[in-house]
Amino acid sequence: MATLQFGSVVWVTTRDPNGVNPKKRPAVVLSPTEEIHRGSDLRLVAITGTLPDTLTEDYSSLPWQAQGRCATGLKKRSAVYCAWLLLDIPQGEVSQPTGRVPGALLDQIVDRIRALDSTLSG
Repeated sequence: MATLQFGSVVWVTTRDPNGVNPKKRPAVVLSPTEEIHRGSDLRLVAITGTLPDTLTEDYSSLPWQAQGRCATGLKKRSAVYCAWLLLDIPQGEVSQPTGRVPGALLDQIVDRIRALDSTLSG
């Protein structure tokens, strides 16, 4: 079983950015690994498969493969939507990790989020 850590791809039931349409969606763990303890809440950023034709700076494309045989475990074209932060999510509400965002790409995602939202620190 994969360990929950910074950069893990997990699934969580949440509403869309407009606050409607609750469903199970993929997300990336933004909480630093050293802050993830049993029972602690998590900071996540949502992943979406509903993408504009041309991705804006709010999006960061992720590796995917139809059978999920890639680092992220994603099975369709997807991107992190950097403006869609999910804060204070109880660990019990997320699945075990299905993959991980590669390091350099994760750094780019965090930089984009920091440029958009000052709530992400560390």
